[in-house]
Amino acid sequence: MGEKLNGTLIKLLVKRPGEATYTFVGAAQNDSFTIDVDLPDATTKGSAGWAEHIQGLRTASGSISGLHDPTEEFTEVEVFEMIRDRESAVMQYGTLLPGSNYFEFGASISNFTKNSDMEQPVGFDFDYQANGKVELKVAGS
Repeated sequence: MGEKLNGTLIKLLVKRPGEATYTFVGAAQNDSFTIDVDLPDATTKGSAGWAEHIQGLRTASGSISGLHDPTEEFTEVEVFEMIRDRESAVMQYGTLLPGSNYFEFGASISNFTKNSDMEQPVGFDFDYQANGKVELKVAGS
């Protein structure tokens, strides 16, 4: 069995239109990335009673949660601006360690929440939806 991967190493980076470099979504505590495929039913009378399907549309989405930290480069301000300006971005999700796999895709923010409980750190959550093709790349190549 290979070495276990520490989830702290997984990052979400965002490159907004007009920017030359990616910005790390800082102060994140947890995140997820999901790829789905629609499987439309293709069962016929000739299927001998077994369900059949075809490979349909593929989608990708994710979410990230973290703590408010105004010293970070990508904060809820940038998330709000992307929603306000109806802006998409290029995102990368993975460790980005040399030789490791990561996903790259265009995406839009689909939801933003800022939360503040009494006597607790202020937090944020946002969801994103990929727009178009998701590519699997190798860092450092």
